[in-house]
Amino acid sequence: MILNLDQTSEALELSCITLDLGLVPYSHAAEIQEKMVRMRAAGALPNTLLLAEHPSTFTIGRFKRANDFKVSRASLLAQGLAICQSDRGGGVIYHGPGQLLVYPILGLKQLGLSVSQYVHSLEEVALQVLEAFNIQGQRKPGYPGIWVGAAKIGFIGLHISCGISKHGLALNVNTDLRYFDYIDSCGIPQVAVTSMAELCGASLEMSMVKERVLQAFQSVFPFKLRKASHVSDG
Repeated sequence: MILNLDQTSEALELSCITLDLGLVPYSHAAEIQEKMVRMRAAGALPNTLLLAEHPSTFTIGRFKRANDFKVSRASLLAQGLAICQSDRGGGVIYHGPGQLLVYPILGLKQLGLSVSQYVHSLEEVALQVLEAFNIQGQRKPGYPGIWVGAAKIGFIGLHISCGISKHGLALNVNTDLRYFDYIDSCGIPQVAVTSMAELCGASLEMSMVKERVLQAFQSVFPFKLRKASHVSDG
């Protein structure tokens, strides 16, 4: 992966670039993040914020339970749904078109953030985005993520290596919620799940939601965001 960034190491430390990956397989986004974590740890990459959507995929986190799937995995695969292992925290979760993934690759030590403070910051990003669409989200003690009443709308799963974060926040925007019926999301039996579209009564323009995410991220974290000038695999 080559980024065209003509900056000093000090400037890299203080900046944050944004990349919109579009609709990409979960496994591809995971590979990109892994490369970026190594580059960030080596001081060859600034803090980076990735945005993405994924084709319908169930990811299995490090804290999975044996009964998190309510149907057989074979039946899910027969429907063309992907199942991927993930090194993030949390249990099983669904990702699909209409769900916005926010993947910050950040040096948490540089920011002076503990893991719990970082989780709180990601929750604040989600809360600000929801508020912009007149949705009142809440935190729920003991359950990372964001809720609207008794239903979950934002999911957080992280992996921290050498003080560098990957994975992050999944926010249900126009997500097809039927797929959540196949699992106990985040290991919570019978948990209700909602989306911004369901609460607003209409589908939302994802570009508008992404813009609100960037604004909220810049409000919560001490960065001025900018787009990378060029990225390619290599």
